[in-house]
Amino acid sequence: MKYVISACLAFLSCSLAGQSWTDSLLGFESDTAALTYLDKRIGQLKYADPHSTEELVVLYDSVASRTNDLRYLTTAKLNYADRYYTLEDYDKALPRYIDILQTLEHTEEYDLLARTYNNLGSCYQVRNDTKTSTEYFEKALVIYRELRDTFWIANVNSNLGLQFLNDGFLEKAEPHFNEAVEIYDLIGNTIFKGITLLNRGNLRIEQEAYYDAVSDYKLSRSLIPEQVSPIINAALKAGEGTAYNRLKKYNVALPLLLKSLEEAKSISHAGQMRESSRELANLYKSTGNYRESLFHFEAYTEIKDSMFTIEQDGKLADALARYESEKKEAEIVLLNSKNEIQ
Repeated sequence: MKYVISACLAFLSCSLAGQSWTDSLLGFESDTAALTYLDKRIGQLKYADPHSTEELVVLYDSVASRTNDLRYLTTAKLNYADRYYTLEDYDKALPRYIDILQTLEHTEEYDLLARTYNNLGSCYQVRNDTKTSTEYFEKALVIYRELRDTFWIANVNSNLGLQFLNDGFLEKAEPHFNEAVEIYDLIGNTIFKGITLLNRGNLRIEQEAYYDAVSDYKLSRSLIPEQVSPIINAALKAGEGTAYNRLKKYNVALPLLLKSLEEAKSISHAGQMRESSRELANLYKSTGNYRESLFHFEAYTEIKDSMFTIEQDGKLADALARYESEKKEAEIVLLNSKNEIQ
């Protein structure tokens, strides 16, 4: 399986090198206007260049703290959690999402709640906790359908398709991908359409429909400019290379897979480095180049994903279990109180 992309938040490429973010806030008449500006910039850079968002996230938090407004304060916390997520530091992202969840489930900030559900689902997707991931995605989808937020309906459908793909439920994955692609077409979001086509291409690989996979990957590459996201471009090259490798078109597959590995290394993306190395090992083995095959297989086995250690994973699972247990106990107490009143 190639590295897959989860639709956590929207992003665009943005060239703002050398700009002083602090200075750029001086012209705003209110904190609300400044926060709107910062939120837009964070959204633009979050996936395209997550390392560059640190100052923006800190600035947003600083301005939000002056408002004493729950929505802005919670968004500030979400920005921190999202930043850790995009940097693949999931052991820091996940407890922050859980903390945010404890606040939002007692408010009417339904869009922020749905966003938190979605991003929790993405975190648990990374740690291969199928049940929890699917539950959170489905909770998010229910809220977004009620809010009639078509963009996020598409995003969560894409994530659910990805979850079912990872679980091997191919027949369940396809309709979610198809609905997402249809919505992105309707609203004109070519970037996220491209991401979903990438993941649907991965589905085609699992279905052994390799020519269909190539078609999805090529269309995706035409929709997503090279400068938008290095990881997406690396994943697309790996996917297309994998399809050609399975079709035994080794001369076409090899340069794509090598380029994918090079791009993944340039951004230190462990997940894609691992997957590209594994497919290169398969290719070299198929062509009889056992020395190169062994080299890439050893690289594949040695790469450490920056996911979760066993100890951290257990602590985070315990934290969520405690939260869910406390919530159920509170609901029981409330129900008993109502019964007594009646």
